[in-house]
Amino acid sequence: MFSLFLIGIYFVLSEACTTYNFEDRYSDDFTNQRGLCDGQPMWLLRNYTEIEVERPHELSEKFISPNPSISCVASFLFEVTANGTIEINVYMETSNLNDQISIMANEVRTNDDDATVGHVLLGPRFTPDFTSGWHLLQLTLTGSGTYTGYVSILRLSINIYEAARGRVA
Repeated sequence: MFSLFLIGIYFVLSEACTTYNFEDRYSDDFTNQRGLCDGQPMWLLRNYTEIEVERPHELSEKFISPNPSISCVASFLFEVTANGTIEINVYMETSNLNDQISIMANEVRTNDDDATVGHVLLGPRFTPDFTSGWHLLQLTLTGSGTYTGYVSILRLSINIYEAARGRVA
């Protein structure tokens, strides 16, 4: 079984830190119509009362979770500074070695070809000493100066046997 829950995104610029939670405005602030996520199934907003996972904070009530197989969500646009850090708190529990989550920080470009300025993978094949549970993932942003960006979160599960036969599960 694969379960993945994204809880918080923290944008760290200099000494200031902006925190986002999913309690309000999820459908307004996140989309599957931007960049890599364009046309992919959207992640789902759910309540902690539906699952048996320890909440990252006692006041947390909601989280987002991917659809089975492949799904993607892109954040709202925000200003970032090169060499800044984005932190994402993720819960992942899996029994499939091929399950993965890919998180990309993107710089918006005027020619519609957004640039990836930070990337991290989480999963048994990509994370040394992977264990199920909470993970704090950090992306250090490249580029120069201050620019408009967003975060893309892609969940992918590939059954190697099915992929070899031309089908992806």
